Amino acid sequence: MSKEYKVEMYADLNKNGTYDAPPIDHAWEIKFTNTTGDVATEFTHNTDFKDVGWKYQYTLNLINMTPHIGQQMYIRVVRSDNSEEAGRKSVVIPGAEFSISIPQIEIDHDYNVDFFSDHNGNGTYDAPPTDHAWRMTFNSSTGNFVQNFTHNTSFTDIQWTDVTAVDDEIVEVVPNQFSLSQNYPNPFNPETRIQFSLPEASFVNIKVYDIIGREVATIVNQNMSSGIHEVPFNASALQSGVYVYRISANNFVDTKKMMLLK
Repeated sequence: MSKEYKVEMYADLNKNGTYDAPPIDHAWEIKFTNTTGDVATEFTHNTDFKDVGWKYQYTLNLINMTPHIGQQMYIRVVRSDNSEEAGRKSVVIPGAEFSISIPQIEIDHDYNVDFFSDHNGNGTYDAPPTDHAWRMTFNSSTGNFVQNFTHNTSFTDIQWTDVTAVDDEIVEVVPNQFSLSQNYPNPFNPETRIQFSLPEASFVNIKVYDIIGREVATIVNQNMSSGIHEVPFNASALQSGVYVYRISANNFVDTKKMMLLK
C-alpha cells in the first residue's frame, strides 16, 4: 500500500536558533509517495519558500518518583491563552527517574504542563490527595524546552478534562535502572505483591528468607523482559514474623524486609 509523505526543512538564515516564517528564514516542503520501500529524493535550492509552521518539543524530566512506581501517569501540555492542547501522553511510571517528551509546541507561547499519577488506580482523575497532581509552566520562546520536576507533595487540582478530542498516546517507558520496590500491602496476611524494574532483559531470581537466613520460598527464577514487573507472594504456609526478600538480576542485587501478620 502506498503512502504519501512530506519533508519539511528550513535554514536558520538570521541565526537566532529558532524558526521564523519566510522570508526571514528560508523554508521548503517536499512531498513524495512511497510505493517501493526506500526512497531517495533530490532538492535544488530555490526561492519557492513555504511557511512550514515549525514545531518544537517539550521534555519533562521526572526525579524521585519512587512513591509512584508502577502507577499510571497522564501528562498534557496546554497553551495558557486559549486552552489549545499541544499533546498528551500516558505512561506507566517505570522507575524513580524517567523522561516524557511531547512534540507540537509552537514558538513563543505560554504553556501549562498538567500531570497526575493515578494513585488510587481507578483509571480516572480524582482531585488531590486521592490522586497526586501537579502543574508546571513554561514559555517556548527558545524553541525546544526541557524542565526538571522533583517529586513533592505540593499538589494542584488540575481539573483534568478532555480539552480537545485528542486521544491519549500510551507510551511504554523502559526503566533506566534496576530497582526493587517495597512489597504491598505490608504488613500482609497472607498475600502480598512485589514489584521490580528491569532496564534490560535479565535472568531474575527472587527468594524469601526468614529472619535467621533460612530460605523459605522461591518466587521467581526465570528469564524476563525489560520493563516493570509485579509478582504475587502467598505466605499461607509460613508463620507470622519478619521475612526478607532478595532479588538478583544480572549484576543487580537488593533486599527488603516484609512483615507477615496472622
